[in-house]
Amino acid sequence: MSGTSKIRTILSNVSISLASIALCLLAIEVFFVVRHESVISELEKGRGERELCTLSSPIPDLIYTGKPGKCGKNSRGYRDRERSFDKSEGIFRVVVIGDSVASGHGVPIENSVASLLEEDLNQTASGEGRVEVVNLSVTGYSTSQQLIVLEREAFRYKPDLIIWSYVLNDPFHPIYHNPNGEIGLYHYRPSWHAAHFVDKKLFLIREKFRKKNCYGNEIHLSKHCIYREEIKANIQQIGRIAAAEGVPILFVIHPVFDSEGGFSPYFLATVHEELADFASTAGLSVLDLTDAYAHHDPGELAFPMLKGYDPWHPNEKGHAIAAEALFTQIVQAPVFKLWLEEDK
Repeated sequence: MSGTSKIRTILSNVSISLASIALCLLAIEVFFVVRHESVISELEKGRGERELCTLSSPIPDLIYTGKPGKCGKNSRGYRDRERSFDKSEGIFRVVVIGDSVASGHGVPIENSVASLLEEDLNQTASGEGRVEVVNLSVTGYSTSQQLIVLEREAFRYKPDLIIWSYVLNDPFHPIYHNPNGEIGLYHYRPSWHAAHFVDKKLFLIREKFRKKNCYGNEIHLSKHCIYREEIKANIQQIGRIAAAEGVPILFVIHPVFDSEGGFSPYFLATVHEELADFASTAGLSVLDLTDAYAHHDPGELAFPMLKGYDPWHPNEKGHAIAAEALFTQIVQAPVFKLWLEEDK
């Protein structure tokens, strides 16, 4: 066989091999696409006749948003009354960023912490000015999603103060940990399903490896140990953005309602202490709501469920106590005191 013929044979074999690999990869991708669509179909069946309150987000890395004008949302998809980006003279504007806790899951919107806080703060105004508390919280958002809201949405409202509502499930991955009740899974569409599958497996392997250096299996304690450096980096990022924009941020830490114990002692106190240290070091003011809730039984403050109560979501009484604590802290903030002086 001549040299030319050998080269042709080799090239032919390589081409066949590459084609075979491509067909295998395509078959694997088709398999994962079909599997993913079957999951979506099952979620659709489970939803039944209930209205879909979310839609896929056009913003890169933001998986979904509230559906504008549906399920009690305003025209921008937030559980709040209509708000304008423009801010009239004399307005002191607070922007709230968080998840379903801050959006007021389970309570009437007028009894949510943001609405109550707005009402309380407006009672301090003595002149022509008024306070607006703009709620940009979205159910199921974790820190990675909330950071996008901070960077791309919050400052369009020209805030004088931002409240960052931190719940202890915020470090959870929006897809791999599923903190949003499968809303994220429903809207997430990976570019390559097979690559997404591999990435998830590697993510969970890394998590399991990291967990070996952590003590305890309680989920909030465990995740804050495993992702300590990521949490710290995210809070530092919040601080850098606040400094760059010249807008103070109040970092509010929500406790978990423990059905087997109260707040004295509180079983996640060390986690709160570390979060408060991270936030203070990043230049943020801190409010730990554990102190406000300390004299109450968790069952008095938590949203009721068929069995026991919700560990994260406060009921109307919980929202009222949180609003009072926020009010007390904000009226002492230098930026608010200055506004009050100008409003006289």
